[in-house]
Amino acid sequence: MGYRVSRRSRRPAALWANGQGRSEVVFSEPASDRWVWRLSVAEIATDSRFSVFENVDRLLVPLQDDVRLEMDGTEKTVSRGQVERFRGELDVRAVGVASPRSVLNLMTRRGLVVADLEVVEHAGTLAGDGRELVAYVIDGTARLSARVTLSAGDACRVIGHSAIAVDGVVALARIRPVGRAQHGL
Repeated sequence: MGYRVSRRSRRPAALWANGQGRSEVVFSEPASDRWVWRLSVAEIATDSRFSVFENVDRLLVPLQDDVRLEMDGTEKTVSRGQVERFRGELDVRAVGVASPRSVLNLMTRRGLVVADLEVVEHAGTLAGDGRELVAYVIDGTARLSARVTLSAGDACRVIGHSAIAVDGVVALARIRPVGRAQHGL
């Protein structure tokens, strides 16, 4: 039981695989280039093509402003806090970017793990249920203990049934290996 913390101030930025943007890895499992799942924050500064990832499922959430995407030739707007799910093989571009914006990006290796991502506004306690749970603070705070408070941009992996006190908006990622019961993600 417990937590692993990722502070925004301590995460290095790296170029996207295609070199058209920058991102910060929040958590990955394992912590290597051969990850099974990875949560990152990507900065979209200009119109750009997303990197292609074969056999990967992606979930994307705009953190401040809406993001316009062109996905295999079809344009759509993804609103702040809305989750957009798509396959890593798709031709995806950010279009109409007038100013930099950030998105939370959860990627999972198809066939190995499945994930769900939701944005919730909450005032109270959230507890882990034994599955992999990652909480990313969008606005407000999350308190892990009397000594550890997370601010916007910080995140934690909740281990076991540990609880966090949230006062604000968080993105919650639930990740589990394929093969467990498909209901109750």
